[in-house]
Amino acid sequence: PDRLQVGADGKIGEVLAGLVDNAVETALNAEADPLQRAAAVRTLTLAGFDEQADLFAQLLESRVPQPVQSAALQALARFHAPEI
Repeated sequence: PDRLQVGADGKIGEVLAGLVDNAVETALNAEADPLQRAAAVRTLTLAGFDEQADLFAQLLESRVPQPVQSAALQALARFHAPEI
């Protein structure tokens, strides 16, 4: 299925960009609850793989809690990019 992309125009684009910005902040916050971080990771699929590839790589590092890594893998499975 098609995904909403942050590149959308107008008010929708602004709202999506805000959601993704907040999700990035939460996903990377080592002090945040791992389940909140995992939920934020799932939101990152709104942005598309190209925009978040480096972030997904960071979220798969061994120091990242398992629920966050799992959410990152699940999110990556939704993308159709040859790099994955």
